[in-house]
Amino acid sequence: NSGKAALEKVIGYLKQGYSTTVACDGPAGPPHQLKTGVLFMSRDALVPVVPLRFSCKKYFRLGAWDKKFVPLLFSEISIHIGEPIQITEMNFEVSSVSITKCLNG
Repeated sequence: NSGKAALEKVIGYLKQGYSTTVACDGPAGPPHQLKTGVLFMSRDALVPVVPLRFSCKKYFRLGAWDKKFVPLLFSEISIHIGEPIQITEMNFEVSSVSITKCLNG
């Protein structure tokens, strides 16, 4: 309920050298639509976004809004790592499109 305060706190930690992962379509969806919080984090903390996408061959899906998948035992899991993208005021919109494309494969 206090997203802006949480964002400022994460930015502070990033400036100190910590790293984080973010479900960038947010906790309430809609799925596969990038929220701007991750862009603000990168821009304001001067750290790049490294897009990560996970896939697996055998899984089942949960019935929640985001259709999370749960790998089955011994399933092959692949991690797709995109190129780091430093967000600036100049590339804010273009970066949003680039990150979305990478995450949605």
